Amino acid sequence: KINLVHIKIEGELNYSSKSFVATANLSIKLGNDVKELLLEASSFSILSIKIDDDMAAYSYDMEIIHIEIPKKYRGKEVNVGVGYVVTDPKEGLHFITKDKYGPSVQNQVWSTGEGQTKHFEVVEENRYWFPNVSGTSTKCTSETIITVPKEQEVISNGELLNVDDLGDRRRFHWKMDTLHSTYLISIVAGEFDSKVEQFNNVKLMYYVPRGRKQDIDRAFHSTKDFLEFFGKYTGIQYPYSKFAQTCVYAAPFGGMENITANTLTERMLHDERAHLDYNYEENVGHHMAHQWFGNIVTCKTWEDVWLNESFAIFAYAQYLNYKYGENDYQYYYLEKIDYLTETKNILGGEEVCSTYSDNPRQSFGRYNIEKGAIVLSSLTNLLGEEIFRKAIGRYFSEFKYGAASTGDFQNVVTETFGQDLDWFFGEFVYARGFPELHVDYYFSEKEKVLRIKFEQKQQTPRAYRLKLRVATSMGSLESKEGSVELNG
Repeated sequence: KINLVHIKIEGELNYSSKSFVATANLSIKLGNDVKELLLEASSFSILSIKIDDDMAAYSYDMEIIHIEIPKKYRGKEVNVGVGYVVTDPKEGLHFITKDKYGPSVQNQVWSTGEGQTKHFEVVEENRYWFPNVSGTSTKCTSETIITVPKEQEVISNGELLNVDDLGDRRRFHWKMDTLHSTYLISIVAGEFDSKVEQFNNVKLMYYVPRGRKQDIDRAFHSTKDFLEFFGKYTGIQYPYSKFAQTCVYAAPFGGMENITANTLTERMLHDERAHLDYNYEENVGHHMAHQWFGNIVTCKTWEDVWLNESFAIFAYAQYLNYKYGENDYQYYYLEKIDYLTETKNILGGEEVCSTYSDNPRQSFGRYNIEKGAIVLSSLTNLLGEEIFRKAIGRYFSEFKYGAASTGDFQNVVTETFGQDLDWFFGEFVYARGFPELHVDYYFSEKEKVLRIKFEQKQQTPRAYRLKLRVATSMGSLESKEGSVELNG
């Protein structure tokens, strides 16, 4: 058994060779019977490996470093130092240069710790730029000391401790002293325009490619509202002293929720005219919600990834309801349902969480993103807003800075509700498919009675237990609202 305590990454970025020359020092508590330490490291050139002050014996297959642990170090906390070079990694650390992306870009480097394969499997990509002990449940503190050309800045996790002037180079030292998963460690380097402001004891930092400063307020105008709302909704105020958002070139995603330092696509930057038609508020809100759902509490395994992804969608939907009202909230979910049903033959019909299935997998897809968010909305409807909010508060109280499984979440909700919810999680979370309703109605003018018929049309052989909100409005008659329960 090993326990990763701290990672310190110190290195220099070189744009001409697209290389990162670095030393990673990992503080690790070793169990008494640990004879070999395995570190993930993809396509490194290893320069040296030490355990404390001793050179270590090791082997390396270009994916895993196998380090022999002498008997004298077993059962102790040691420093494992790895000197290495990575050159133009295929994942994890991205060099953005004019020779590759054209003359309109400025040189940048940005990392991403979480990605997916073409088969939608989740992969942890930080192993491409520092030797890593992966796994969502692996929690440690970290620091990065990165040297770049003098015209550039480096944004990373935690607090900026120091910037050293080295003549034609500068060295930035960042440190994150709160526990977090290793896939959330990040760096971004480049030439940026920036804005810094203070809100509720949190330093808000915005970085955009140089020349785009006028777009900052349009892109990030909702940041303060999100910060305040998510803190109130979860019962946990944003616990860190700084939150940075940086826009980068060539990102194939909307963003990545690195701890205290979100990396976002520069496509969300737009001028006043475009702002009439485009609004990237959801991109900001979704990835900020991950600071709670994913960062403060992390899914225990990637099979539980919906606890990160679905909750981020759900949290943004709750914000819509608070900020803009019921219509915007319902329309947002209608879009998600439409998208889910359109793709059900590909991935939309799968389980929200496959942990207890015959084929568990660590995947991204419509089922553990949109479908999971819709399930959370249904769960809120079943429990009621007050009880669900109380359950969320308990969830953060019990698992803050740790990791939770789907079973952990189910237990918290069940204990808060005081009733068995195995049926709900069995039908909606652990099973394939989702309900598809056909609704018909008939109004008797003579009796002044409205009859509504609900029929489940899904392909799965079972019927779902559903609690539905129903609203009626007919001409001059008084509008009515209520609920109906369908027993599966």
